[in-house]
Amino acid sequence: MGCHRALKNLSIFLGMIMVLSSAHVCRSADEAAIIDGAPLVIQFDSGKAAVNDADRAKIRKRLGDHGLRAGDKILVVGHTDNAGEAKKNLKLSYQRAQAVRKEIISGLGINDKQVIAIGRADELPVGDNKTHTGRAKNRRVEIYLAQVVSGRLKGENQLIDTNRVAIEALVQNAVTKLRKKDIQGALRQLDTARAQGGDQMASWHAIYGIAGYYAGVPASKIKTHLRAALKMDPFNVDARDFLGRLDAQEKVAAGRVTMEMGRNEEQAIAILRLHLVLVGTD
Repeated sequence: MGCHRALKNLSIFLGMIMVLSSAHVCRSADEAAIIDGAPLVIQFDSGKAAVNDADRAKIRKRLGDHGLRAGDKILVVGHTDNAGEAKKNLKLSYQRAQAVRKEIISGLGINDKQVIAIGRADELPVGDNKTHTGRAKNRRVEIYLAQVVSGRLKGENQLIDTNRVAIEALVQNAVTKLRKKDIQGALRQLDTARAQGGDQMASWHAIYGIAGYYAGVPASKIKTHLRAALKMDPFNVDARDFLGRLDAQEKVAAGRVTMEMGRNEEQAIAILRLHLVLVGTD
């Protein structure tokens, strides 16, 4: 995929938070809790990632009652308490989110591209991890409709509107220059945007990382920006795309993927789960 193709839809994602339909005027308390910004919460036992029957029914009823449309998107965020190793907690939080994501897709029969799962380990506790009750509250998955993902999850600082518009214009200029293969010109635009607070925005981090990718910047530095973009906006497909490219390149370089794989049953390609983990179970 070329630079032009990878970036052609960026302008759509700079304004991706959708407007709620006025059709949902009469709605239940459960629906309102999801729509107005409070997530639907699913609790988990310590060390577990399985969804029980009661929670399965709750997911189907509450999201089903809402009447999801083709364009609606759902963000599923997994959490843990702070017991155990950080790396294991991160993995478990993602597994919990994935389990809920699968229930949403299968239970509601919606397109799997409408639902994104991420893991946040123990970084956003809602209870006191020093108590049994608090840890139980923290072992959870939160379900959000994308149009009401809170600032707490997006992590994107609020900028003065006029300043934000100016920064987005600079980011768009950088995209245009990338399409023309003017990498240095794009970086200059992005550096100007950063001086105005651009590094507080997901779009800036995504394009800065992509520009670095084409400029030959070390992968570790590129990943820092792409992960920052995803932490602010989990639906930023450009950041996800280029993180996937880097991951694939590293697997090839390490010999985990070869040209012989996939040609026969003896040389099958191992399907490795790619975790959309933005920080880095109980």
